[in-house]
Amino acid sequence: MTIKKTPFFTIFIFILALIFVACSSKSDAPETNESSQPAQQTAAQPESTQAVLTDRQIIPLEQFIFTIPKDWKGDKNTQVWCPATENLDIPLPPVSLHCGGIPMMPGTTVDNLIKTHIGTEPLQKKHVTVCGYKGFVCQWESYKHKHIGLFLEEKAGGGMSVINFFKCQAPTTSFNTHAETFKQIIDSVKCK
Repeated sequence: MTIKKTPFFTIFIFILALIFVACSSKSDAPETNESSQPAQQTAAQPESTQAVLTDRQIIPLEQFIFTIPKDWKGDKNTQVWCPATENLDIPLPPVSLHCGGIPMMPGTTVDNLIKTHIGTEPLQKKHVTVCGYKGFVCQWESYKHKHIGLFLEEKAGGGMSVINFFKCQAPTTSFNTHAETFKQIIDSVKCK
């Protein structure tokens, strides 16, 4: 009697590859605001975007780039960015952006994985395509915080995918103060 080990081996290799890619690309993300370069205007950007990006810094992250306010700071290891007034020593500052990737095994749906990840049903879903990856922008509320996030499915072969995410949060009572900044961050996610 022989036990078929191919599916386990394939999953194991995929997970190792994800870990390797995640570890090798973390050096792309700046650690603090001081190490980041201000956003540069390019002719390829629409006029309305150029005006918004002049007081921002560009953050490279794996195959993506995005912009955050110039006075925000970040932690390249945790892939968390927040206003300079926030404390980066806690797991997730109350007002912050958190980025990353979630491996999706065969048989799992994007909607179920994201619902499990955020702990609730996403609200106000808007389907988007960024860098050729399909996904959506949505909002949700949990633990006295409101959130807005971008989730993009990157096919990895063998029926597996990675869900790349960019999630902004603020306490429910102050979310409206940060809503426009969060929208600009989410809208700025592009390919390198």
